[in-house]
Amino acid sequence: MDEATTTSSPPEPFFLLWLLAAGVAVLASHVALGFTREARRQSSLPTHTWRLAAAVLALGSGTWAAMALGIASQALAYTVGFGAPALAAAWATALAAAALPLVLMSWRPSMLAAWAGGAWFGALASLAQALRLLATGPAPGLAWQPLAAGMAVLVCTGACTWAHWIAHLGAGRAGRHRRRWRWLAAAVLGAGLMAGQELVQVAGDLATQVASAQAFNVSMATLTLWAAVAAPALLGALAAVLHLGRAVGGDEDSTLARPSAPPRRRKRGRRSLWRRLFP
Repeated sequence: MDEATTTSSPPEPFFLLWLLAAGVAVLASHVALGFTREARRQSSLPTHTWRLAAAVLALGSGTWAAMALGIASQALAYTVGFGAPALAAAWATALAAAALPLVLMSWRPSMLAAWAGGAWFGALASLAQALRLLATGPAPGLAWQPLAAGMAVLVCTGACTWAHWIAHLGAGRAGRHRRRWRWLAAAVLGAGLMAGQELVQVAGDLATQVASAQAFNVSMATLTLWAAVAAPALLGALAAVLHLGRAVGGDEDSTLARPSAPPRRRKRGRRSLWRRLFP
């Protein structure tokens, strides 16, 4: 009885890796939403472009790292490796998934833009996760389940749409508690990413694989180290840049939260009339 209980419960390090993946996904979402909001208020094209590029880099790389840590959190019974070209393709796909919704929301935020960007993100983020699974060279081979794959796309689409609505159109745009709402938007997008990648793993039937043809290429330990150290360091640096930019330039919503003061009118009383009559 004790032996069965021991083998059925997942080891603690795998659960910690899953929590780290969730944290990376939420932090990447928060940084990306913040830079997108900053880009929207810039009139200078170069400044707008580099802030938008920072948002895409944060969300795309964070998605890629969360996927790597998500696979590492699976207690698989065989040695897993990855093919470098497939890993690069998955990263490029994750960047492409992040690009369109962030561009749309930085240009002209609307509900239509949120839905269009969410659908694009849901499809390509799921594709990036599928490429990550294929990068392991699974044997005997992935048997895709269309229902689970479709659910993954829908979950990521809904999470991305809802997150952008909260951050750019709803309560997170302005107001007293706007920053809390923006963190909620990041949590929604991060949770959608984690749920989507779990569904993609179910869709590919990863648990029934018995070997990895790429076991002697990029090792799981190397990839996990990069995802657990390099990605949080990058996101932390981008978050610091975002915070410093707000500290120097001020919060863009402070002017929205407080009504602007009416223009001061010139007082015309007895004193001014007296001065005009007797200069």
